[in-house]
Amino acid sequence: MAALLMAVGGLVVPTSASAETSPPAGHVRTPQTWYLYAGAGETVSTDFTKVFQVLNGQMDPTVVITRPDGSVASECALTAADPVGSQCAFTEVAAGDGVWSVALVAPEGQETAQGRQVLDWDISVYDGGEPRPGRVWTERYAQYDLPLQPAPLGGPVDLTLWYLTEQGYIYEVDRLGMQGIDSIYTADAFGVVDPATCASAHSSTAGRGYQKISNTTCRYTPFKMFFAAPADDLPAQVTLPTGETTWLSTPPVTPTLDAVTFTQDTVGSRSGTIEAVFSNFEGSALVHVDADGDGAFDGPNERTTTMGIVGGEGSVVFDGLDAVGNPIPYTTPVAFRVSADGFAEVHFSDQDTEVLGNGIQVRRLNGPADGTETRIFWDDTHVTSAMNDPQADLKCSATAPLASGVAGVDSAGGVH
Repeated sequence: MAALLMAVGGLVVPTSASAETSPPAGHVRTPQTWYLYAGAGETVSTDFTKVFQVLNGQMDPTVVITRPDGSVASECALTAADPVGSQCAFTEVAAGDGVWSVALVAPEGQETAQGRQVLDWDISVYDGGEPRPGRVWTERYAQYDLPLQPAPLGGPVDLTLWYLTEQGYIYEVDRLGMQGIDSIYTADAFGVVDPATCASAHSSTAGRGYQKISNTTCRYTPFKMFFAAPADDLPAQVTLPTGETTWLSTPPVTPTLDAVTFTQDTVGSRSGTIEAVFSNFEGSALVHVDADGDGAFDGPNERTTTMGIVGGEGSVVFDGLDAVGNPIPYTTPVAFRVSADGFAEVHFSDQDTEVLGNGIQVRRLNGPADGTETRIFWDDTHVTSAMNDPQADLKCSATAPLASGVAGVDSAGGVH
């Protein structure tokens, strides 16, 4: 599991098709859900086509399409009895504005199983016969490819995704020469975290107690992945067919720190809980402790830790000790400072990617320095150490450093 930290990013990518489809040689076979937004009178069109069948799967998925009101519009199963080229195709004119869901659903009890039927997909919205790209997204994309098979069904995959954060920032990300077999893509403001604090480890993980945040009890917001640049006419908030509301498209916003408080465990105690309140921010904040009462935060006894901010709020327990482990005297004034040194931070958590032959390139499309930020950040120290990971010798990168450094690395052309 690798997490690439993107505080500012950029890339140059191939021109995308007008409709949202699986990339060449990139297929699907495992349970997952797409969402699409359509306006009244626009046409919703989906097509899942069987391209081959594999022996190592355990189940046959059903394509289920659900209207904005929660009613099921279509259910279509593709099984071993269906020849290659069989389709689950659906078309309907939307009765009103709203979000539809399109899901590959496994039989009960097989929700985590891999599928036998390998499918290409197309999910599109049309208005008067003209495609309306940028209307389809997901929070988890699971791709299947066969790198050892000849094209067009196999071979390396160039996968381009557009990421939208809750704060309105858009990143265009191109993975070049992907050979993942069964790979999974997600993104959020944390990536790999310390489960005790829910703050980002800012590194790839190979044990050491760190976990991908979705595998913990930590709260977080999954970012949305699009298959074309998000459309300009998407609403700021939508209701899903399940009845749940979610954010969608807003102008990018700048975070602000609204309050910092410290609640002592007991009167006179130097231990307690530090809390912070932010606006327009989710991610990891730095907590600095002036432990010697000199009014500065850079002395040898000062403490620095991290705090996870979700829903604008975060907290961390402070043990009342200075940097060398001595209790801070109750007569010593203690000050706390909380800062978010970066914003619009995105962690791309790519699972089981196997080979990324030509690297990753990233570009942030809005916000400060529109379209020119191309830097990414990483730290692979843990996953290249045999002490942490017995497969360390199998890991490699086209980019020499194990860590990008604080300045990051320009990703244009593909790095890492």
